Order: sequence, then structure tokens, then C-alpha cells
Amino acid sequence: TYAQLWRRVEALACDLMTNGIEPGDRVAILLPRSPELIVALLAVMLAGAAYVPIDPEYSHERTRHVLNDSDVRLILARRRQLELAGVAHSRPILSPDDWSQGRARF
Repeated sequence: TYAQLWRRVEALACDLMTNGIEPGDRVAILLPRSPELIVALLAVMLAGAAYVPIDPEYSHERTRHVLNDSDVRLILARRRQLELAGVAHSRPILSPDDWSQGRARF
């Protein structure tokens, strides 16, 4: 439902802010088309940040270039996806498995 979606968006936005994301920061999103992608996009915007979309189908070189060039503060991705892309990144990573499940409120 929309209420469930909004609870997940609010919870992830709180997770982002807890991890130091502030308005104007950039957050990379490396997720396939899925419900988690919608939650991630909305949560980043709710936190006041900008999202940097990275298609999981990008080449490894392209993924690394976008991450290095965009100066992101955090990456929303499944760790396995980053491993498959051969990306070793110094930014914090939040996997959908680590996201709060809708308990936080603004």
C-alpha cells in the first residue's frame, strides 16, 4: 500500500541522515528495477540529497568512473552487486538488507 511504501521511505531517509547525509549531498543508487529502487529514490529526495543513478548493466569501468567522478557520500546497493562490478569504494554502503523496515518517523 502507499502507507507501507511511505513508512519504508521515511525509515530509509532516517537511516541516510543517521549516516551523515545532509541536504545537497549526493547518494549513489546502484539497484535493479525493483520496489527497493523506488524506496531508495524517494528516500534520498526526502532526506534533501540528490541521487546519482547507476544502472547495474553499466560496464565495470563505467560504474567505477561514475562513483569516482560524482563525489557521492554514500552508496545504496547490494554489496554483491558492487563485488560483481569489481568496485572497491571508500564510501559507506547501505544494502537493502540493512535498511530499517518502516519503524522510523519524521
